[in-house]
Amino acid sequence: MVMKKLRYLPFALLLMAFTTNLGTVASTNIRVILKSGDLKEFKTHKSINLKVVYENLKIGEYNSEKEYIDKKVSENNKKDAGKGDKWLEKWENAKSNVWPARFEELYNKVLSKKMGLKCDRNSVSNPYTLVVKVTYIEPGYNVGVSRKPASASFEFDLVSNALPNDPLVSLYVNQVPGADAMGYDFDSDKRIGESFAKAGKMLGGYIIKSK
Repeated sequence: MVMKKLRYLPFALLLMAFTTNLGTVASTNIRVILKSGDLKEFKTHKSINLKVVYENLKIGEYNSEKEYIDKKVSENNKKDAGKGDKWLEKWENAKSNVWPARFEELYNKVLSKKMGLKCDRNSVSNPYTLVVKVTYIEPGYNVGVSRKPASASFEFDLVSNALPNDPLVSLYVNQVPGADAMGYDFDSDKRIGESFAKAGKMLGGYIIKSK
């Protein structure tokens, strides 16, 4: 009987570690906060441009994105010549394409059917733009036996292209967690992408609930 219990002990410990990590994220009260303006502006402009920017971005424990990139490129190149350069190329592609696409997808999924609203990151013709400023990213990790979800903080400004420095509406949300529910988020791009997706979903939901 004792041997049988010991046989299942590693699995029990793994499950405990997994659920503890998830529980920490689930218990956090994360919500979109309105700083200024009237959310009716979103409902007035049915189709808007989407622009994602990364000015003064901080990564994890690093004070700047440059510090983080320099270390990751150096570490990867030491392991395998050219690996760091490939990592940087992948990182920049995620910033330009992968993560904005995840935000756009979930934002539109929430708002298009119920309110006929949408944003388009490939358009510049609309007179209004949703500027998503990413201020912080925690890449997290997943090494199988242990994992830490990614998280990201965002500022949202709806602006008229004629007056880009005078937002019609300003909002923000901090520490939006990103993790694949099935646990297959071994790639940081996927974990961070889930943060962007959830942020888009949260902003869309907030706009729907507004009066």
